[in-house]
Amino acid sequence: MAQSINKVMILGNLGADPEFRTFENGDRICNLSVATNTSWREPHGEAWHERTEWHRVTVKSSNLVALCERKARKGSTVFLEGSLETRSWSDSMGNKRWTTEVILRPFRSELKVVANPNPNKWQAPGPTVEVPSIQINDDIPF
Repeated sequence: MAQSINKVMILGNLGADPEFRTFENGDRICNLSVATNTSWREPHGEAWHERTEWHRVTVKSSNLVALCERKARKGSTVFLEGSLETRSWSDSMGNKRWTTEVILRPFRSELKVVANPNPNKWQAPGPTVEVPSIQINDDIPF
């Protein structure tokens, strides 16, 4: 049997604050809504076009759920690696529904909050560290 790869890498922005769920056994998951943008110009035109694609992301790794809780906020830029999964369910009318989402499991997944729109909102409490200033001598002869 041939090997296959199911790997997704996304660099985008959170469209909403993360949503957290706790199950009866204590396990937690986090749902994210991540936007990526593509822009292009028509070959013989001057008008630029932009399209936003929304990605549903479910974080199942407890370490990454904790990271989302500490650092991820609406507007945060995130980098993530996971895999695609499609699942189905029946809605209240009995219609079968499908969704495809990016899943971050405890293994072979990654999540980094690259930038936060309000960094003071999630900085760890603790003493402030001052960096000493460096004196530059402009009399160096080279």
